[in-house]
Amino acid sequence: MQIGTGTNWSSVDTGAANTAAIMTDGTLWCWGYNSNGQLGNGTTTDSLVPIQIGADTWLSSDVGYFHTIGVKTDGTLWCWGLNSFGQLGLGDLLDRNVPTQAW
Repeated sequence: MQIGTGTNWSSVDTGAANTAAIMTDGTLWCWGYNSNGQLGNGTTTDSLVPIQIGADTWLSSDVGYFHTIGVKTDGTLWCWGLNSFGQLGLGDLLDRNVPTQAW
């Protein structure tokens, strides 16, 4: 089943219960389960449809176990979501519900 009517997706990655995808214009879109902020939209509310995350341009994204990472077109690494084991690489164990620069 096609998601929406868009035909300009360049990449997509799925995790345990959420999805992140990048359009050919570099915008990042996420949807699904959001218990730990893994969608990156500043909430912990689930989304049944793709929602754009910020206005930045992204090169790549990857979804892990209730967390998401992305690389912007400027080469910086950003992480958000569950961080109970330090998987976001931010030097703490705090969850993030918005993209947070890691490196």
